[in-house]
Amino acid sequence: MITIPYGTDPDQVIDRYEQFSSAKPRIVLIHGGYWGVEWNRDHFKKVAEALSALKWNLSSIEYRRRPGDPDTLVKDVRSALDTFINEKIILVGFSAGGHLALITERFYSNVIAVIGLAPVADMEETETRGLGQGAVAEWLEAPASSRPDLDPMKLPAPRAPLFIIQGTVDDRVPFEVTQGYLRNCKSKGSTVTFFPLEGIGHFEFTEPTGPTWEALLKALELAQ
Repeated sequence: MITIPYGTDPDQVIDRYEQFSSAKPRIVLIHGGYWGVEWNRDHFKKVAEALSALKWNLSSIEYRRRPGDPDTLVKDVRSALDTFINEKIILVGFSAGGHLALITERFYSNVIAVIGLAPVADMEETETRGLGQGAVAEWLEAPASSRPDLDPMKLPAPRAPLFIIQGTVDDRVPFEVTQGYLRNCKSKGSTVTFFPLEGIGHFEFTEPTGPTWEALLKALELAQ
């Protein structure tokens, strides 16, 4: 694995894992953490290493996380994704990383699939419920309703095939909130495959074991 900068800030980097056949699409991992400074790509590292061991082309992106400055974060994600413009990519985002995948997919015709692992998909509902200890209010420093451009529920449904994997007992991103987003996407004509996982919570997605890992591998198989 090598780390490549896409900007001058220490957080503007991409971990690029060993590369394999260019015929295979690249997985681009976007980590979660409710956009907070205390979480970075390291908590998704086990998943990245396990996928690389399975000979997937893979890169894991980092981005600047600053309370009250959502535009810098989104700009960083797009700047990182711009570096893959000549490759077919599968976006895999966990939690807030799933949110970032959902709101940026529409800018990239080379995205062939989006896989959301318990994605934050409804900003207003997340704000209303105070999820992530008030993460939406902290990140935006404005009402969620003032930023429809950052709310997957308010944006067009993904153009690329969408795969959502969600645990039924997730207390960080509740199952019923994700179901609301799925209904929204289907009503807009999006192609959606849903993997509901009984008895699974939130942080199981950071480990390459068990039902979450099996569902991710199945989604990747279908997405290629």
